[in-house]
Amino acid sequence: MNDDVFDRVPGGRVLACSDEGFAPAENLLATRAPEFRFGVFIPGKGQEFDSWETRRHNPDAPDWAVLALGAPGPIGTVDVDTHWHDGNHAERGAVYALCAAPGEAPARDDARWVELLALTALDGHAHNVFRTPRGLTEAWTHVLLANHPDGGIARLRCYAQRAPASVDPGDETARRVRHAAAIPRGGDTERHGPSDEAIAARWAATAADAVVNLASEGLGAKVVATSNNRYGHSQQLLADAAPASMGDGWETSRSRGPDHFDYVVVALGRAGTVERIEVDFTYFVLNNPVALRVLGARAAEGAALPHDDAWVEVVPRTRVKHLAGAKLTVDASAARGPFTHLRLETSPDGGANRLVALGRAE
Repeated sequence: MNDDVFDRVPGGRVLACSDEGFAPAENLLATRAPEFRFGVFIPGKGQEFDSWETRRHNPDAPDWAVLALGAPGPIGTVDVDTHWHDGNHAERGAVYALCAAPGEAPARDDARWVELLALTALDGHAHNVFRTPRGLTEAWTHVLLANHPDGGIARLRCYAQRAPASVDPGDETARRVRHAAAIPRGGDTERHGPSDEAIAARWAATAADAVVNLASEGLGAKVVATSNNRYGHSQQLLADAAPASMGDGWETSRSRGPDHFDYVVVALGRAGTVERIEVDFTYFVLNNPVALRVLGARAAEGAALPHDDAWVEVVPRTRVKHLAGAKLTVDASAARGPFTHLRLETSPDGGANRLVALGRAE
């Protein structure tokens, strides 16, 4: 065994953590390479990850985990590995350590924590490897990993001196090495909606004054613009069938900038007046938005999108975090119409399974 690249984490244990909504902190300790089974969803959580992943929109950042090392001693290099997390990874990370007596379980607020790695930017789906010269001075027994502000970290490695050659920084203080394997994702181009003939037949069978879902893909509604399609098909928002999982909807990356919002623009099946808006978060329990807003507009004849000045508010900014796993229903009958397009805005990010716009076509 090469003592220089000896990892002190295996054999350790998680003593405490702030949150492990999506995936348990215990995975940080695993010696196996992180696995990823695309499209496997855990009820009440979401896409399965072999990592530590916390819920979105942490109001008390950062998230954190306290680990007892499997083999106490000096730490000269750390690897904060975000394997399979990109867009949902921790934006920044920090590592602290302390020396405790046998049997102790230090808390996050223990005054003995010593900073080995200051809060530092992390790349997604990568080994994030850093020298920690301060870590060479003591025989550390515990580490505290900070996950800022929230997100996923697959593994933590704490090496006695240096990391394996494939990721070690060498003469540098840091090195970030992206994993070679591509992360599987669904794309909007892979989704096939109903045919023009099927849409026409459905309209022909609909009474002229009937209340219908103008945002139904079965009636010809289509997503024509979106800010972010990181996970899933945005067009799935418009499906008529009940959602089957978190992957059956629209979900964006975790945003990091202030005042950020994501959006999706829907061309309605036909122009019409909107009487009620429904946004379904059935499977978005830990990552629905904090708030949302819905706008409507009428595009000029032949225009692909409405002019920026044409948008009017249909549903004002409404807090929806408490509706995780539930549905928002809003009376929209006071909105000026008719509209050809709707725009759903989510703040700061997140996802939804379905968007419904009940109304009457022109």
